[in-house]
Amino acid sequence: MPTTTDTLKKNLIASIEAKQHSLLQYDQLAVFGKAVQKVVDRYRRVGLWYIAGNRGSAADAQHLSVEFDSKLSRDRGPLAAEALTSDTAILTAIGNNYGNEQVLSRQVPGKITNNDRFLGIT
Repeated sequence: MPTTTDTLKKNLIASIEAKQHSLLQYDQLAVFGKAVQKVVDRYRRVGLWYIAGNRGSAADAQHLSVEFDSKLSRDRGPLAAEALTSDTAILTAIGNNYGNEQVLSRQVPGKITNNDRFLGIT
């Protein structure tokens, strides 16, 4: 039976291998680099990031918006962000009045301006 330490080591090795594999995915790295540049550009323009996801990705959207407002890996100024899935009142109101399939599509046109960006997580 593996020990807790064995399991930890196995998971760390798997994580390292996954990251090493990612370094070789040049097309994906280029796409990711473009996405990161858009975040940086939006940050410089003082636009707001609206982030959304459904089910478990809704929690990811909330977490990411907090990281933008707070700090991700190093201390820096806040990047204004809002998770469209964190306001329970609007979620239930739109869900009840228009159907759950419109929870995000009703919020986006009413909130997002030309200076803002939307990030959907799946």
